[in-house]
Amino acid sequence: MYVFERAMHYLRLKVRNKARVEGSIVEACIVQEITNCVSLYFSDRVRTIWKKNPRYNNGGTRVQNDGCTLDVFQHVGNLHGRPIARELSRDELNAARLYILTNCSAVDRFRETFEDEKYASHPNLTSEGLDEMMASEFVEWFEIACKEDPNSDEDLWNLANGCSSRAYSYSSYDVNGFRFRSEISEKKRRRLKTVNTGVCLSSTANWSKK
Repeated sequence: MYVFERAMHYLRLKVRNKARVEGSIVEACIVQEITNCVSLYFSDRVRTIWKKNPRYNNGGTRVQNDGCTLDVFQHVGNLHGRPIARELSRDELNAARLYILTNCSAVDRFRETFEDEKYASHPNLTSEGLDEMMASEFVEWFEIACKEDPNSDEDLWNLANGCSSRAYSYSSYDVNGFRFRSEISEKKRRRLKTVNTGVCLSSTANWSKK
């Protein structure tokens, strides 16, 4: 379609009174200009044609972190459903701690030191072997290394000491513009068009494959 044809189609949609075509177009353009100008003064949460907020707007509750400055605990999201308390198994607790440690920028220098030590002691170590060592040894190694490091602050000390095995589960959680639901919640809602019960993380196995 040519440019002028698209322009004529755009103007034709503004005609509401076919007896006064020019007046209808002018009136519609004035309304549009006023709307665009006024929309600049709306709150960031207000959805407009020029400012489309994410479907799952997570500008709500912030995690109670008691003044913690670690970036991994600064994400804002919305919880849904009634909280259900449960005790995490040892493997679940270790997986949760490992996820926090590998996604916290303040722990990057410790992780690099851990990798250098493992590569130095195991010259033929592959990336898969390093991942296995990271999953099984890094949590305990970080706890010792953090307490021996004079530059560690109180937040890192608390992170190294671990957390309680008592956790609360919810039916769904909104974060970063997405909604993650539990498997039980999705089974109760059979008309869902999408399945979102897990988190997919891309990782590099070697230089040519992810």
